[in-house]
Amino acid sequence: MTVLSIDFETASQVDLRRTGAFKYSLDPSTRVLCLAYAFDDEAPSIWRYPDPIPALLADHVARRRTVQAWNAGFEIVIWNNVLKRQFAAPDLDHRQVKDTMARAAYWGLPLSLDQASEAANTGHLKDKEGHALMLRMSKPRAVEDDGTVRWWHEEDPEKYQRLCDYCVQDVITERAIADTLPQLPDVEQRTWELDFRINQRGVGVDLDRIRNLERIWKDTQKVLNKKMSDLTGGVVKTVTATAAMFPVLRQHGYPHPDITRPNVLARLKDPACRGTERQMLELRAAGARTSAAKLKAMVDAACADGRIRGMLQYYGAFRTGRWAGRLVQPQNLPRPELDIDGIEAFCAAVEHGLSYDQLGVVYDPAAAVASCLRSCLAAAA
Repeated sequence: MTVLSIDFETASQVDLRRTGAFKYSLDPSTRVLCLAYAFDDEAPSIWRYPDPIPALLADHVARRRTVQAWNAGFEIVIWNNVLKRQFAAPDLDHRQVKDTMARAAYWGLPLSLDQASEAANTGHLKDKEGHALMLRMSKPRAVEDDGTVRWWHEEDPEKYQRLCDYCVQDVITERAIADTLPQLPDVEQRTWELDFRINQRGVGVDLDRIRNLERIWKDTQKVLNKKMSDLTGGVVKTVTATAAMFPVLRQHGYPHPDITRPNVLARLKDPACRGTERQMLELRAAGARTSAAKLKAMVDAACADGRIRGMLQYYGAFRTGRWAGRLVQPQNLPRPELDIDGIEAFCAAVEHGLSYDQLGVVYDPAAAVASCLRSCLAAAA
């Protein structure tokens, strides 16, 4: 059986870490820079944009023959959503793909190619200097005042060649790991394929609710910051200014070596915590909630159809094999302090335009917004 190993290098104006691979692949600015590929044990070849796609490559994919890649879900959506936009190319079916990263995770290696290559001891390591160059070239070189986008690969042939060499080395490294490991058991391969379909279908989010909650959270942050500044005479201006906050807390008896959330909550349970220290810690606990980051992550990752794709990672938890969360981290949403009726009543009040002050008569707005995060995940109508 002939196996095709592939690895893409891409560039875009959007941030892959915030959008996830699927939304990234749909953005009009995203383009394929090069593709390294190798059949079986042959030396890898490189395809460069805008050359025609090699016929052997297209034929292999069209005939539904096996393709392998590291973190293959990325390669699939780049092939189907970006490469096909730039060129006529056959569909890459996820059922013909083997994910070397999934195999590595199942057999006890890290999800990082860099770390996995060292752990597998194949003699082929990831090119760390090339990785740094890739991160630079994956973004525009500059965006001019008139909106013109300048790309590294179009203006610096030497760097572009170095990027292609890096891409080839990745194929060599990934293939060496694949050659070292057994295949996934059939049931695990089917589970990976199911995981891909789940992530492609995505999870709906209520963007109107999210934006309304963002408005209240911003007002909440302003109020908390003003209270902190007033309480400390302007020494600590915001509830997130931990460097300025810590010495003031120490002056008022705070005993812990840092102000991470577990230590703050533990100190608030201590009867010895009172006065200015308690007030500062209460403000810190309220303002350090993950609400703002979660709401922003939902907006950043939501596609045009209101669905977030790529929130689960097959075998993402090392050794245990359970799914890990990505992007919005759906497995790590805070437990609501309000019941279902309370959540819906608060959201209805926010949607009717009530202000922070008006909501504060009945609710603790910071806790209420955090309680509503799970309700932002919405089933299809």
